[in-house]
Order: sequence, then structure tokens, then C-alpha cells
Amino acid sequence: MRAVSSSLYAINVVSAVLSERPVRSFARGVARYATLNPETSKRRRWGEADPHPFPDAAVTIRRARTADIPQIQRCNRASLPENYNDGFYARHLADWGQLAYVAEAESEVAGYVLGRINERGSELPAPPGSRARTGGECDGHVTSLAVHARHRRRGVARGLMAAVHKAMAPDVATARLHVRCSNAQALQLYAGLGYDVIDVVQGYYHDGEAAYLMAANVRKLAA
Repeated sequence: MRAVSSSLYAINVVSAVLSERPVRSFARGVARYATLNPETSKRRRWGEADPHPFPDAAVTIRRARTADIPQIQRCNRASLPENYNDGFYARHLADWGQLAYVAEAESEVAGYVLGRINERGSELPAPPGSRARTGGECDGHVTSLAVHARHRRRGVARGLMAAVHKAMAPDVATARLHVRCSNAQALQLYAGLGYDVIDVVQGYYHDGEAAYLMAANVRKLAA
């Protein structure tokens, strides 16, 4: 109960300050949380490096294939409230297969990441065949990341993000993503990777919850 209360407190601190100063306030909320909750913050600071920064030897990260869709679907439904039909995954692999990866462990898909290239300042995907001719007018977007509960704390999410960052870097300088304001674990992961909160998007999710819009220098992350 103490850990849950501390996480909720951190979320409330960040939410309150971001509504006023979205770019600078995230770090202030982090600092305040660490100051007022020193015992908890020693165990799990916002932005702290994952104790398992790379996938363990039993995890393989590779490009996603059409044959993976049923297992990607199962992983998504077991891990996230945002679910998609098989057609969504098939279209994504057809258009952005070079930015789709899975992590295999113990003969199953332990996690996946889907990325794409968006028109800058838009939620609209850029035409796949034209992204190299945009003159830098596009951004990478991490559309979905999920890791099955029994494979967490093995560096799987970081390994998947590293793969998609490396694949994006030749075409874009910036990667963006959305994350639920209540998802403390994901916020910790993304902040630890180098993402900064740049905006709050009210009502972003189908249930009305707001999202933090986060961004990072993808070429720096891929280096």
C-alpha cells in the first residue's frame, strides 16, 4: 500500500505542475518526489536506469513477421488496455515493417514494439516511400510497446526500444510517443531512456485519460 501511495503521489505531483509548465516541470516534480519520499526514491527514482539495461542472454530481439501477429496480439491484450485487431498489425507490418520488432524468450513472443514515421507536428503517418525525401520534416513515433508480465525486469523493453531507435535514426532526428499519465512504470522507463515530457494531451485515450507526449533525440539514443 505504501508503494502504491507513493506512486500515486508522484503522478499527482507531475500532473499538477505539467498543466502549468509542461516542458520544465517534469524534472521539478521528480526532485520534489525524491525529496519528500527519500526511502522510496532510493528504490525507484523517476528516470533511474533499469537494473537490467539490456536483454538477458535468453532473449532474442528481431524484426517482427506476419506469422508473429497472433502472439503479438496475445501480448498486447495481456499487457495494455489499448487493443487492436489483426488487420491493424498486418497493415503496420506492411507499411512500417522495418520499425517493428519482437523479443523472443522461451519459444514465445515476450514483447514487441511498433514504430512509424509521422509528419512533423501531426498524428498522420508519412507515406512510407517518401520519408527519405522529406528534408527532415518528419518525426519517429513509437506507436505501441508491450512486454508480457512474466518477462518483465529482464531488459526486454529497453532492448526493443534500442532496436526501434536504431532503425529510425537514419530517417529522423526526433522520436515521440504518448504514455498514460497514470502509467508510472512506463514513465520511469522512458525518462530513463532520455525522453522528456513536452506536452499533456487531454482525453487522448478512449476512456478519457490524458497522455503525456514525450520526445527524445533518437540519433543520440541510437549512438
